[in-house]
Amino acid sequence: MRKPLHRLLIATHQNNCREAIIKVAQNHLEEAELYKAESLQQCLKLIEEITPDMLMLDLNLPDGEGVKTLQQLCSTLPETAVVVLGNEQDAETAAAIMANGAAGFILSSLENDPLADALEQVLDGQVYLPNN
Repeated sequence: MRKPLHRLLIATHQNNCREAIIKVAQNHLEEAELYKAESLQQCLKLIEEITPDMLMLDLNLPDGEGVKTLQQLCSTLPETAVVVLGNEQDAETAAAIMANGAAGFILSSLENDPLADALEQVLDGQVYLPNN
């Protein structure tokens, strides 16, 4: 069995956001394995089973602790690009997220083509921020 090119873990309790990301990833990333979690507990369980290349993290998971969760996951998964999913598009929020180890900040309202570009950019080892 061939190893997938990318393993993406999408951790958000927002169904519409999660399904939109899954659809874009399926259409734009060849041979990607997609995993989804609706809580931090589910996310941590999946992390024990797989090592994702990218973790798309909603800081507002019901059982999460926001930026503290981001810090813990970034230190636990140094080889994983942790990208924060958010609704706010301000420089202060993005700077705080990046200062705590994130590889990017993706707006949950991002349209399909820009979202595909953001996924590819982060998987290529680059940082993604809105409007960059």
